[in-house]
Amino acid sequence: MEIGEALAAQVAKESTTLASGWLTKIGRKRYDKFIATYTKAFTAHLEWARAKTTHVKNLIYRDQSGNLEDIYVQTNFGQDDELTSATDLVKKIIESQKIVISGTGGAGKTMFLRWSVGNLISTLQHHQKIPLFLELREIADSDFDSLSHILFEKCSSQADPTSFNQFLEGLKAGVFCVLLDAVDEAAPAIRERLINEIERFAISFPLVGMIVTTRPDPRTENLTQFSVFRTLPMSKEQVILLIDKLSYQEDIKKSLIRKIDEGLYEKHKSFLSNPLLVTIMLLTYDRSLDIPLKLSQFYREAFETLYQRHDATKIYKRNPYAGLPIDEFQTVFSTFCFITYVKFKSEFSDTELLSHFREATEISGIEGDPEAILKDAIEGACLIQKEGLDNVFSHRSFQEYFTALFICQYRGDNIFDLISLVIEKGFSETVDKLVYEMDPYLFEKYYTIPKTEKILNKLHSYDVETPSGLRGAMKFYASNIGLMRNYKIYSVSVDSGGVIEFSHFMSGVYPEMDEICSIFADEAGPMVDAVDDFDTQVEEMSPARRKLMKLDLPVEERSSTYSQPHLVVEFTPADCKWLVRTNLPLIIKGRKKALETFLGQVRARVQEQDMRRTDVLAKLLV
Repeated sequence: MEIGEALAAQVAKESTTLASGWLTKIGRKRYDKFIATYTKAFTAHLEWARAKTTHVKNLIYRDQSGNLEDIYVQTNFGQDDELTSATDLVKKIIESQKIVISGTGGAGKTMFLRWSVGNLISTLQHHQKIPLFLELREIADSDFDSLSHILFEKCSSQADPTSFNQFLEGLKAGVFCVLLDAVDEAAPAIRERLINEIERFAISFPLVGMIVTTRPDPRTENLTQFSVFRTLPMSKEQVILLIDKLSYQEDIKKSLIRKIDEGLYEKHKSFLSNPLLVTIMLLTYDRSLDIPLKLSQFYREAFETLYQRHDATKIYKRNPYAGLPIDEFQTVFSTFCFITYVKFKSEFSDTELLSHFREATEISGIEGDPEAILKDAIEGACLIQKEGLDNVFSHRSFQEYFTALFICQYRGDNIFDLISLVIEKGFSETVDKLVYEMDPYLFEKYYTIPKTEKILNKLHSYDVETPSGLRGAMKFYASNIGLMRNYKIYSVSVDSGGVIEFSHFMSGVYPEMDEICSIFADEAGPMVDAVDDFDTQVEEMSPARRKLMKLDLPVEERSSTYSQPHLVVEFTPADCKWLVRTNLPLIIKGRKKALETFLGQVRARVQEQDMRRTDVLAKLLV
């Protein structure tokens, strides 16, 4: 059945509760006119939406679109630890529910929305909803009006006042469902107004089912009329199904699927849980017939595959616009990633993007046209992609990998400051792991050792057996500590630059660091021995400094430590006048000793590496 016929038949169904109720309300004449108007006004939109959503392009289908139905693997969504399928969400909007889909780039939000539109169009004769599909990046500031006006202007082929009033009647009656793609891609100038307008629209038309997709954004996720569902990582079965569906060499697909089934999924779960990155992995595997266990090596091979991209027939090979060898392009791009990473930038206007590439080209000293290099990054290597009016990384992890690569290739006396800037001021805990994985010697010699020495020198400057020394050491650890009734330290509040913050930075590379530095580590021991005198000691605190609170956690949140409600006391450095008589000085000394042991182990590794290098050079120079 053609869309026009299906639409007319669907709207005209008198047997359904909705249509019958509305027929009674408005009368036969108006009802028949409504059918004719809607059939004429929205057939063109549905034809466009079907064409728009049934064919897609990606890294595999770059020159010729692939059929969405043939390659789509249903995304799963989570809400309050409950799993919801794509099919279930479509049912929810048919039932007039309002939903926000939140997920990171490449997680499959747009693919899901396009699949939903196609599903709704193909089943028009079975339900009561006319789907209206709108990509929010297409809305310009000059277009901005109420969402009902925007939908009517963008989706209806009859833009006149009479038709608009009938459209409003249809919205009130719940004839439509609305699917809005990527609110985060709307122009920044109108984004806030658009979010507010979506809220007003949802309140005004309670019978209209809605889906809004977005990258994680509290403003959109806090829409009061909407339930939030988050994209979930792909399961192993979904990954295998996705690879199997892609139009690619069968022998390559089968070989990769076999490796995934044999344990590769568990080793690369974080990477394989994203549809975009699964596609990149297939391309990478085709190139080397292997998947490296090291994450940094995987990124390197993924980049080489994308930059030297060729089709499955091995006949066509793309020439870079800038004509740069891969190593020179890599140098410019890693410089660009470092510059933007330390500036907390991951989204760029066209002007900003070109400006950063010009800066990167100048800093790296590579002779090349910044505009052509940028074009290679977007169209060739697919490392940057368009999202609405902004440009973003095709996956944020590429920015992190190339930032780490920049550090490893940097040659300068201020390498410690460079690593410190990225690790301590960055917005990811991945870069330090990648730097350590790519060059553990550099990381340990030029960051771990000097940073740990700096921390220990600071601790050594305090005599923790005196109230003033303990106060200084405690400030360096935390702004306050909490003590359980079992006299164990259970929490700290951290000020920037202290020991606890240092251990947090370093625990990404050295998982044992939290235990080494923590004054509430298991082996740290109780803070007081004289239990009977403890309450008396607490009374010595000035009333202004005393903080007593009842800790009564829900049963499901209690660990063995919290098996019963406890009285909790929180101390600040101001309490060190009497805290010096507890075991806190011994605990801090013990943590300092553990940190010294760690430093000794790192120094030994670096010294051994230095000796090996010296021996090799001596033999070569003989």
